[in-house]
Amino acid sequence: TRAWASFRHGVFTMDTLVAVGVGGVFSASIVTYALTIAGTVAAFYFDTAGMLITFMTLGKYLESCAKSQTCSALTALMRLAPESAHIVTDTDVVTIKASALKPNDVFRVFAGEKVPADGLVLRGSSDVDEHLLTGESIPKVVVVGTEVIGGTLNLTSTIDVTATRVGSATTLSKIVKIVEDAQGAKPPIQRIADRIAGVFVPVVIITALVAVSYTHLRAHETPEHIVCRLLLEKKKNGYYMNRYSDNMTSIKRMVDKY
Repeated sequence: TRAWASFRHGVFTMDTLVAVGVGGVFSASIVTYALTIAGTVAAFYFDTAGMLITFMTLGKYLESCAKSQTCSALTALMRLAPESAHIVTDTDVVTIKASALKPNDVFRVFAGEKVPADGLVLRGSSDVDEHLLTGESIPKVVVVGTEVIGGTLNLTSTIDVTATRVGSATTLSKIVKIVEDAQGAKPPIQRIADRIAGVFVPVVIITALVAVSYTHLRAHETPEHIVCRLLLEKKKNGYYMNRYSDNMTSIKRMVDKY
């Protein structure tokens, strides 16, 4: 399907080459199989077509598994962000949605809760677990003025934090966006491969057509005819292969017969 869509737009990819190869092998094998049934000895290559399809399908399956794992990691990252935050006001602590936080808002993070946004510790001190974002297994000690990252886990005590980056500007949101962009974009090596395939595929197809045409034109010649034709050409040029005197008698007979 993708090969046909690319061909309709005048673009040659490796899918086009595989589709042409498998289609040609399978079609030729059907014809030769019919000739074999009719009594003519011919070779057919259904196994080749099957193996090509198998390897291509296996490659697509592995690619799909890799993308699925990336999606799972992306979902796990998005789940790190808490859904609510505790805003500290002059008189009380109000719980709101984390998406409603604004820069310079002061929010409170209790022990065992996740930090809803990036910010600086305003009051208190605690240990923060950042291993899901940074990979560091040892909790980080935060005090007044220390930066905390949204999505990390507050472990030991309550802290008040002044929000500095909220929403899509947080470190966690930027990581998620980078992963999404990396998943949707082609790597440079793949773009180079696509450009090479745009030239390589037509060259291979044209070369194959020329080879098939030449073979078809020469199909009526038997090996004896080919040898005799070459010998006659040598004879016309004044060179008669005297080095092979042991076979001259049989070769001359073949030439005379030819």
